[in-house]
Amino acid sequence: MKPAPSPTDSPRSAPAPLDKHAADLVLRSRDNVDFRVRSQILSVEAPSVIHTMLPSLQSNKGHKNAPVLEVDEKSDTLETLLRICYPIRNPSLDDMSLKDLEAGLLAAVKYDMELPVSMFVSELLRRAEDAPIAIWALACKTGQEDLACKMAERTLALESLACDPAADLAGVTAGQYYRLREFWRLRGKVDKKFRFCEGPHSNGLVGPVQPPISLAATQWDLGIRSSDGVVYNVHESVICMISSELQSKIKALRPRNESDPLPGQKKKSENNKKSSKKGASDDAPLILELEEDCEVVGILLALCYRLRPDVLSTVQPTTLAATIAAARKYCMRSLLPDLQAEWTTVSREEPLCSYLAAAANRWLTDCAAEAAREMLNVQLDGCYDSEMETTPAVRYNRLVSYYESCRNVAKELLVALPLEPSDAQKTPSDRKCTSRLPPPQAEALWFKETLQRYAAAADKGPSRVASTCDTIYESATEAELWCPSCQHLAAKLNHLSRTLKEVRTKILDVPLFL
Repeated sequence: MKPAPSPTDSPRSAPAPLDKHAADLVLRSRDNVDFRVRSQILSVEAPSVIHTMLPSLQSNKGHKNAPVLEVDEKSDTLETLLRICYPIRNPSLDDMSLKDLEAGLLAAVKYDMELPVSMFVSELLRRAEDAPIAIWALACKTGQEDLACKMAERTLALESLACDPAADLAGVTAGQYYRLREFWRLRGKVDKKFRFCEGPHSNGLVGPVQPPISLAATQWDLGIRSSDGVVYNVHESVICMISSELQSKIKALRPRNESDPLPGQKKKSENNKKSSKKGASDDAPLILELEEDCEVVGILLALCYRLRPDVLSTVQPTTLAATIAAARKYCMRSLLPDLQAEWTTVSREEPLCSYLAAAANRWLTDCAAEAAREMLNVQLDGCYDSEMETTPAVRYNRLVSYYESCRNVAKELLVALPLEPSDAQKTPSDRKCTSRLPPPQAEALWFKETLQRYAAAADKGPSRVASTCDTIYESATEAELWCPSCQHLAAKLNHLSRTLKEVRTKILDVPLFL
């Protein structure tokens, strides 16, 4: 429900036939247009309006004492819905933009309007050929699973899932986009329980956040309250020593001591000063309110007091990211080395979750970049994390674009590598080799298979390819292909080694947009 419009804004009447004074209900749109309707029609076409919203309506009377129900939809959306419901000619949906169709479908689903939902879905199906990804996204946002499935099937004819993320993926979660990518990658061969709109359900209930420490400070003189209401009793001197930012916040909380002279005034006498101090000691300690939850605040305080050396060992990436962001925001520089070291470990172990957590915070662009680089060591396809269900698809799409750019760099360099050496390096037909080696055909086959194996490995982690360049000679030795007289093979191996090192260099040049 939207707030009531200003008394100075006079509601405008909707166009005919939605302006009849004989109506017994007024629907007021977000842009202050009154639609006078008959409740009998809505009870059939939009039952949730009558059975759910109308009984809870306050005594807000409109024309001829008809109750006024204020809704969130704009007048053009509301007019389209009502014209579909009324026994008049249906409005044309041909000229409506996808954005307007989305607004109409959302409202129709919200008010349980079966006929409008059917009409909007039919119109979207008619446009499927032009924008399957955009309509798939619209289906996910409006909870239309069947429509999402049909649009996903249309994407199988596309060479890629390239789209305009800002326009096509706005409002979609990373989890939904991940499922579309998996459906497309697997060519639609997914489980019968596969769903686009909803992700896998958690098996257990997530309990409330628990404080990581119990801080029983003696002679405490400051309380720090987390966003979820937990108060930690601490020493102001310790907090001020660790954080100049919190020191400023504490100073702003404290009222000016009456003994402190204003500019141009003399100090109070010693007796007055003692009296002021005595009064101040009777006051309750200051309470400093922080935006972080009790877990993040507790971790920061544990590090400040050096209470638990292992406090970071069990922290999840999302909590660690929030803790690093808070430490940076509050200028807790002495805590950052330990936090950053733990982030390096966590982002290596859980790169996807770490990236999603860091990319959401403006204080952590470098942490997001570090996690994205660690992601290059694992296979992105099929990699899922529950954080994706609450992460915008646009943010995940940036990681996908970065990963695919790095993968393409690696594969292009490897595919361009010649299978045969130059004429000057070719094996002489009369080569003399006393070692027991297979014929040149086997050597060529081994090199070709090795090259194909590296190209395939780039799909599962571009950085993996670059890190294997030092094992080529060992592989050749194990295959019994190496001897001092086989210089042509050495030339090819050297070329491959240089290419793999170039992969590493080129990947570092790939930009990551956060």
